[in-house]
Amino acid sequence: MAGALETWVHSLVNALRRSFAPSWKLGPATKVLASIIAAALWSHGLGASAAEEAAKQSVTTHFSLATEAAKGAELRPKVNAAAANIKARRFVEAQAMADAVCAQYEALFDRGTTQYSFATLDDLVEFSQGRSEAFEWIDWGYTECLSQKMFIAAENGRFELALSLSVRIAELAPISAGAALERGYVFNLLKQYDNALFAYAHAHELALKYKSQRPLLAASLRGMGVALIDLKRLDEALASFDESLRLEPGNRVALHELDYIRQLRREPK
Repeated sequence: MAGALETWVHSLVNALRRSFAPSWKLGPATKVLASIIAAALWSHGLGASAAEEAAKQSVTTHFSLATEAAKGAELRPKVNAAAANIKARRFVEAQAMADAVCAQYEALFDRGTTQYSFATLDDLVEFSQGRSEAFEWIDWGYTECLSQKMFIAAENGRFELALSLSVRIAELAPISAGAALERGYVFNLLKQYDNALFAYAHAHELALKYKSQRPLLAASLRGMGVALIDLKRLDEALASFDESLRLEPGNRVALHELDYIRQLRREPK
């Protein structure tokens, strides 16, 4: 009976996966799914506690399956094409492509639900712990698309637009260390060094917390170092660059900034 029941539950979970995926919503839908499976297990003769435990296990299985592909994942090649134009400094073409693909992502949104964007399933799971709100998981490409628009705005000197886009990215992708780094960069350009330091420190915090953001850890330390130089907090800047070099030995930016700090210290006050 146990083997047959396991096969039956697996079939049920797969059927529910086909019904909900790929736009799985967290929150109330999770409870509905749990109650459906628990009730079905009860009808097969399981006790209450066993049914509840089996329901929890099945929800976890379903959750993992249903979130394999975030909404809009098929648009990622277009995001990559826009990125190639930015790398080649073809900003007019990149802007047009980024505008178009962002609009395509937005056309997929369920307007009655909050949207969040995550790079990995692990990030989604960690972020959603303790939250009861329903939301859609939007492909990370949408975050990258908004970041492209923010970068182009900053390159064109449209700093207020760049900052407003950074706010939108922070709402959409609260774990994005990259967005916080870009916000710090814009604040530096505006000579708002305290705000820049705060943004870079937030990027550092996110890079420490989320595995998918870990590659930006050294960059966040370099950003903090630059802001600390501008704030004339040279000892702290030196420590930030030294720590970044432990993560990325030989990084030219960090080495250059360390030379600059030594130069500042040699100059008469």
